[in-house]
Amino acid sequence: MHSTEPWILTSLFTGKVYIWNYITGDVVRQWDVCSSPVRACRFVERKQWIIIGCDDLKIRVYNYNTAEKVTEFDAHSDYIRCVDVHPTEPLVLSCGDDMSIKLWNWEQGWKLVRTYEGHSHYVMQVRFNPKDSNTFASCSLDNTIKVWGLNTTSPYFSLNEHKMGVNCIDYSSAGDKPYLVSGSDDKTVRIWDYQTKTCIQVLEGHTENVTSVLFHPKLPIIVTGSEDGTIRIWHSVTYRCEMTLNYGSGRVWSIQCVDNSTKLGIGFDEGSTVIQLGSEAPVMSMDANGHVMLCDNGDIRASLVQNLKGDAEETVDLHYKDLGRSELFPQSLTYNNNGRFMLLCGDGEYSISTTRVLRSKCYGSALEAVWSADGNGDYATTTHIKVYTAFKETFDIATPFPVEKIFGGKMLGARGSNFLVFYSWQSGDVVKKIDVTATSVFWSEDGSRVALGTQDGFFVLSVEETEEGFAFELLHEIGDPVVSGCWFESCFIYCTEKGLKYYVGGEVIIVKHLGRRMHLLGYLPKENAVILVDKDKNVVAIQLDRALLQYQTAVLLRDFEEANHLLPQIGERELEKLSLFLQGQGFLEEAIKVTKDAMRKLDLAIGMKNTELAMALLEEKGGKGDKEIGKYWSQVAEICLAKGDMTSALKCIEAAGDYSTMLMIASCYSDKALMKRVEDLAQEGEVANVEFMAAFLQKDLEGCVNVLMREKRYPEAAFFASTYYPEKLEEAMARWKEEVKRVEDEMKK
Repeated sequence: MHSTEPWILTSLFTGKVYIWNYITGDVVRQWDVCSSPVRACRFVERKQWIIIGCDDLKIRVYNYNTAEKVTEFDAHSDYIRCVDVHPTEPLVLSCGDDMSIKLWNWEQGWKLVRTYEGHSHYVMQVRFNPKDSNTFASCSLDNTIKVWGLNTTSPYFSLNEHKMGVNCIDYSSAGDKPYLVSGSDDKTVRIWDYQTKTCIQVLEGHTENVTSVLFHPKLPIIVTGSEDGTIRIWHSVTYRCEMTLNYGSGRVWSIQCVDNSTKLGIGFDEGSTVIQLGSEAPVMSMDANGHVMLCDNGDIRASLVQNLKGDAEETVDLHYKDLGRSELFPQSLTYNNNGRFMLLCGDGEYSISTTRVLRSKCYGSALEAVWSADGNGDYATTTHIKVYTAFKETFDIATPFPVEKIFGGKMLGARGSNFLVFYSWQSGDVVKKIDVTATSVFWSEDGSRVALGTQDGFFVLSVEETEEGFAFELLHEIGDPVVSGCWFESCFIYCTEKGLKYYVGGEVIIVKHLGRRMHLLGYLPKENAVILVDKDKNVVAIQLDRALLQYQTAVLLRDFEEANHLLPQIGERELEKLSLFLQGQGFLEEAIKVTKDAMRKLDLAIGMKNTELAMALLEEKGGKGDKEIGKYWSQVAEICLAKGDMTSALKCIEAAGDYSTMLMIASCYSDKALMKRVEDLAQEGEVANVEFMAAFLQKDLEGCVNVLMREKRYPEAAFFASTYYPEKLEEAMARWKEEVKRVEDEMKK
């Protein structure tokens, strides 16, 4: 699998090699390599290559961007079984049925650097040690695993406890585990400590030869595949089989992944598939004070977000403290409301521990577990919904429908097939049923609002306690699918696939466009920052002014005294966002006061029909003859006309250069002075048709003929003169004849 592109590389017994896009299912590249089987292939991403080992005894290298062949050379004297690429050096290991392992250097023209011999049967696989790339391991059908150094041709040691041939091996990349996993024709999987050279665990369950094994680099699991057609997922701490998968595609031959993903690529007899193991979101949580808890491959670590620089965006360098290990394979980690306890859930189990020293408080069986927004140790679990108060079970909730998912918060939410039911934490009674297929539920801190996320967007509801119970009212529906989110006062801050935004009062304001999918850990008011994390556990802080959010909340509550008190605390770069928000709420006067942008002030003044302010802003702007400014003058003129303010309207119309409208008004009012003004302006602005009509309406017939001749409209001038002003006929005819002669002369040339 490719680490950055959604590609999977497959090689076939037909001699063909494909790169597939596993998102679209399309073929990205295809090579007809040879007529014999291709058993080995590998990406070399830093060179944009693929390297292929074939049954025609050759190694071939292709550029996967251009599809061109880079090189081809004879490598082994029998079928090539595997190739592996050094993580940093220009080195490639290959092994085959000739019982040898060979080391090649591509910077030296694919020179054979060294040959390693010691196996007495086919060498099935080689693997570089990710923690010490000067060593590698090999496995063979001679029942052994051997560990070698790059600079010596003799193995350091052999591991010999398999009863039949060993088909596959893989190293653990976990820092505290010097482990190696192997799969054999004896149908077992063995875990080895290569420092003590002992087998520490035997995994049994497959019913046929084990053909592929994988220590997952990101998750605390071991994945194994077999000729029985199954993939088994084992916990790498407890060695318990957590899951067995069978896709009905024949024997399993290869299992691959990349370091920064939870996707698995699997090769079968009948094709290949890519599966997602849970979510790519890191198992990570942050409380209201910036304490961060992370479960990394079973290790629980803690850190603190503090002393941010205040940049618009900054990478947060967290220094983690190791607290211990989890016996679970957690899919979720959450703090309770006061940050004193941590809830881990996964593998059909949950555990609650203190956050300071990771002391276990309680544990049990559950598919999911969620916290109440109130209390100390109030939570609920499912398979069947059980509610606990102060860590003691208080009651069960017998739902008349299969529960697909539960949600914590101010009320306990349970999702059915296409609806959501809220229950009281205190009594277990039904509070409200809502016909929505919720994927997430986010409660505001005071419980007065709740956001219900769906696949297509989210709904915001107000929640009010009445004498009859709780009243839910739909406030807004937003077509923006939520990846993760949290509330700060009346503002809902959330991440989509490519952006950080927040909702307030029906308005959605974009904070930042994100280049990759990120998950929101929370908002820290003391740091004025939203804390985000990506799938690689990189933590980023994005500035979001607390005073801005509080101002917007005060406006929604119509507490303008508080809003005006907060306004001086808001940074200038946030004022335009604030102005947009106020405009959306209908507070145009306040929006004008807040904005520093002259054009926004102008738009708002026009929206308010404040012609005096709009005209003053336009006069400051200047730009006479500017078409865009002219449009604004025309808008203001329309408002003045509607108000009956003819003086201001004429001023705006003149500034807009709309002389035809001025002419119409002058004609309606029979205003000779205005008509003369229009004629002069039209002449200055070279608007001949308006100038002509203004002269005609003033009965300035000589002026009409002059306009036509100035515009070289000699035929029209002659006809007009013959009808209305004979004194100019001779001149007009002479000009016409001159023009005709000039045109004839040009045509002769």
